[in-house]
Amino acid sequence: MIGYSGVHSASIIKIFDDQASPKLTRLELAEKLNCSPETIKEHLIKLHETHRLTRMGSTRYGHWQVLTRGAD
Repeated sequence: MIGYSGVHSASIIKIFDDQASPKLTRLELAEKLNCSPETIKEHLIKLHETHRLTRMGSTRYGHWQVLTRGAD
């Protein structure tokens, strides 16, 4: 993936880990991390492919769940 940075990925993991309800939209994550929703989409795909996040439930009503925790 071109321009992939672990900085945003680690921030996404931290946000989902810290949230009581990890039901943030890509747009909300992009606003929190000051980047584009497309960048968030790319990072979510990468985190899912590397088994660090999993999607629980449907696309519309589901949420992301952190699979691994540690020093990110």
